[in-house]
Amino acid sequence: SYSEFEFNNLIFDKKEYFPSDSLNITLEIVNVSNTDGEEVVQIYSRQKNNHADSPNKILIGINRVDLNANERSEVEISIPLNRIAGWNCELDEYKVVPGEYLIQVGSSSAQIKINKQIKIHTK
Repeated sequence: SYSEFEFNNLIFDKKEYFPSDSLNITLEIVNVSNTDGEEVVQIYSRQKNNHADSPNKILIGINRVDLNANERSEVEISIPLNRIAGWNCELDEYKVVPGEYLIQVGSSSAQIKINKQIKIHTK
């Protein structure tokens, strides 16, 4: 894309969640260029204090946004938190590990533009 985008005002519906919840995200995307364009908003989770064998980050959501030159748009995305579940060998099932997570939003895994922390509790 020949367009350049800014990501602003990342808002979550709450700060603390349970594994069965959905994370409802609102953010503003701005096309700061003079060219119409399309941005693929990518949302990643990264568990703080994760184990060495855990992935650094997990892609948990995407949303494609078309914006005219210099246009801004509020984007709403809902992500079921079971998407961050990892395989638990002891239980032989996928399980969401309770703890603190950094939710990262950007145009790719290497171009994180904004982030915010959440906490997930056990039920």
